[in-house]
Amino acid sequence: PRELKSRFMAPADASLTIGMDFKKTFDKGSISIYPGPLSYKLTYVSDLDLAPAYGIEEAGKKARHDLGSKLEVNFDYQITKNISYVTRFYYFTGRYDYVQMDWENTFNFQVSKYISTTLFFHTRFDDHVARNEELGFLQFKEYLTFGLNYSW
Repeated sequence: PRELKSRFMAPADASLTIGMDFKKTFDKGSISIYPGPLSYKLTYVSDLDLAPAYGIEEAGKKARHDLGSKLEVNFDYQITKNISYVTRFYYFTGRYDYVQMDWENTFNFQVSKYISTTLFFHTRFDDHVARNEELGFLQFKEYLTFGLNYSW
């Protein structure tokens, strides 16, 4: 039997943040740094059976409300004419007693006029969800895609 880990809107996150965004553009890329010292985050889980796995401990509740702080950094860089790098770092601390951190890295390769490749790595640390026996609170996702491009 398969164990259900997630489904549509399980979870769904929404946030509202007060902060400022610093943006800098340079020859081959750009950076955006967004610190948000006051942030509200809503976590909604449509399936009550999955709610405890996403930090909603109260029985019968589908939502969790957190106040905290947030930092988001976005960076993109054109390494060569055919290779680009994009990274996103996200850090949120809820009620200042747990941490959610995401770091996404994407390499885009334009192999030829018609062929492209994307290499994606995503690391996540979230210590308010159910702990994995092997990895603790770490989660990893990576994929390699090949694309055919045609324009008319």
